[in-house]
Amino acid sequence: MVSIMNVDRKISSEDEYIRRHHKHDVRDNQCSSSLVKHIKAPVHLVWSLVRRFDQPQRYKPFVSRCIVQGDLEIGSVREVNVKSGLPATTSKERLELLDDDKHIFGVKIVGGDHRLRNYSSIITVHPEVIDGRPGTVVVESFVVDVPDGNTKDETCYFVEALIRCNLKSLADVSECLAMQGHMEPIDRIRLLVDKLHLHFPSTPETMNRWVESIFLCIISTLLLMSWSVMAEGETCSGIVPMQYRNDKISILDFGGVGDGRTLNTKAFKEAIFRIQHLKRKGGTLLYIPAGVYLTGPFDLTSRMTLYLARGAVIKATQDPSQWPLVDPLPSYGRGRERPGARYKSLLHGDGLHDVIITGENGTIDGQGDVWWNMWRQRTLQFTRPHLVELMNSRGILISNVIFKNSPFWNIHPVYCSNVVIRYVTILAPADSPNTDGIDPDSSSNVCIEDSYISVGDDLVAVKSGWDQYGIAYGRPSHGITIRRITGSSPFAGIAVGSETSGGVVDVLAEHISLFNMGVGIHIKTNIGRGGMIRNITVSNVYMENARTGIKIAGDVGDHPDENFNPNALPVVKGIKIKDVWGEKVLQAGLIHGLKNSPFSGICLSNINLHGDPGPRNSIWKCSDVSGAAIQVSPFPCAELTSSQQTGACSTYF
Repeated sequence: MVSIMNVDRKISSEDEYIRRHHKHDVRDNQCSSSLVKHIKAPVHLVWSLVRRFDQPQRYKPFVSRCIVQGDLEIGSVREVNVKSGLPATTSKERLELLDDDKHIFGVKIVGGDHRLRNYSSIITVHPEVIDGRPGTVVVESFVVDVPDGNTKDETCYFVEALIRCNLKSLADVSECLAMQGHMEPIDRIRLLVDKLHLHFPSTPETMNRWVESIFLCIISTLLLMSWSVMAEGETCSGIVPMQYRNDKISILDFGGVGDGRTLNTKAFKEAIFRIQHLKRKGGTLLYIPAGVYLTGPFDLTSRMTLYLARGAVIKATQDPSQWPLVDPLPSYGRGRERPGARYKSLLHGDGLHDVIITGENGTIDGQGDVWWNMWRQRTLQFTRPHLVELMNSRGILISNVIFKNSPFWNIHPVYCSNVVIRYVTILAPADSPNTDGIDPDSSSNVCIEDSYISVGDDLVAVKSGWDQYGIAYGRPSHGITIRRITGSSPFAGIAVGSETSGGVVDVLAEHISLFNMGVGIHIKTNIGRGGMIRNITVSNVYMENARTGIKIAGDVGDHPDENFNPNALPVVKGIKIKDVWGEKVLQAGLIHGLKNSPFSGICLSNINLHGDPGPRNSIWKCSDVSGAAIQVSPFPCAELTSSQQTGACSTYF
């Protein structure tokens, strides 16, 4: 009874905070919402971070630089640079509210390169007691215009995801500072040393004071160096550098019309034909100015940049007769949905090198609803098209573009190497079928980073062919890096499979933020797939409101035909998942191997997944699996419990 009363009291307090401080005049073309975060740190500490109008980057992960004009009082203006894959590069913001007594902070966006028009937000900070210690309730509300082409739900969902990331980061920074504030200096160093996996001398009594002082000086220097590196963040920009083309042409030079009605397929084809035959040293840039350019599919070429200016939209025609058919992929043997051929992707390329798709956050819109309806009505004759598919290509860079409403998968590099996809935004309704975000397939040296994805299927799924066709083709996906991805989906956040017949090895996914997910981390395969899934590392994941936190399963996915070999069993080993935090997770984990091919070396550490398992779900379900788990909550299944740090997980722990 007491706990229920406490919960009711908390909800009542939050409602009162919102009613009193978070009032917005919301027009018909706007959306508004309020979000709440409970932080295990005192109010004065949290407020010291929130109120710093001149230093939002202290806790906001999407801000890289801030310049302030004014005296930091109401009316001051700051210009921030955005470093993530959001549809923005800069934001100009004015300080509207700053009350140090009531702890109220408000800003309004007044300019910049972004899509958040007439955006205002209010943050209030309130004291509470959490587990007998001083804590803080943070409430953040906003109002913003709904951009053309988006619904209120889509807009609110997008902004809420960003605010959740900011609030999660605010909690992390505040709680870390609070923890350090209760420690002696030597213990603070020990805590940071543990985080860096360094070895500290066993006890102060066992070493000379002079030696300890020298050691601490060295460690402090190393920590400062590490912080400097971590602040910059690792990137994959060196894999495929941005090429600056001296030669430039415009789609308007070839009859392009950006009125949203004129079909521009011929203009795109003629412009790219010109690039092919010019063969300029250093390549050529095809400039797409502001406007809406309706088009059917077209092929890219080597040594080219497709550049979408601010306000430029490449919009796919919804007339299926304008979409040519192409052969099925050899590693799939048929279309993924229907036997035989498949529709060509909107942007297509085969055997290319040095291809860049970039711009000023212009949009590539697949207008996929006509295709989704054909799928729902079972009237598809061939497999739906992707937005972008590049085959047998190398040196690919995709950045600073918005992809939306793909008929099928959004970005599909297949049989490619040296691919970088960064600073992109990918959007599709949650109920849009099979609208995967990014699917590297039988490809190597691929980096996906700093992007926002909200779609109807997996955010990122690493693949390598389908059953007997993928086994025969025999090209694995390897050397895949996925980092700093934020998103939401009714399916998986980070996925491997289920098409893994060529093998998937050496995958690293880190610093992932997931909201309103079906499954946070999903490794999936099936009998008949064959192939090896090995050395998959997933770390530093935050998930909120997920049906299942971690799922590794050998019974997922269909087969291309009846000729698959049921004795072709996948081998799954060396799966390392660590540093995962979840809130409102219905089921912590489900790991089901295959009876004749058990999954081995499943290593879990430092995982905390909270939530109500419900009446029908156990907290963990496991079978045909071996490995180890250390510092995992809720308590993992017996197959993974280990009091000894031995076996396949010994080097990992």
